[in-house]
Amino acid sequence: MVKVLLAPLIVFIVLGGWVLVQRLYAGFAARNPELGPFRREDGGCSCGSGHCEQPQRSRSVAPPAPPSAVKHPT
Repeated sequence: MVKVLLAPLIVFIVLGGWVLVQRLYAGFAARNPELGPFRREDGGCSCGSGHCEQPQRSRSVAPPAPPSAVKHPT
C-alpha cells in the first residue's frame, strides 16, 4: 500500500522540480539578456513564440569522401 501511495508522490515531486528549474532558468534569462534569448523546450525559436520568421534550412550532411586510390610512398 505504501508503494502505491509513494509512486505518484515521487512523480509529482519530480514534475514540480522540473517546473521549478524551468522558472528559474526563465528568470535567469530575463535578468541576463546579454547571454541570448530564452529558449523554450517546444522546439521553436524563442524570437517568435515558437514560430520562426524564416523557414529553417535543412542541414544536410555531405557523404564522406572516398579514400584516395593513389598510395603515398612511405
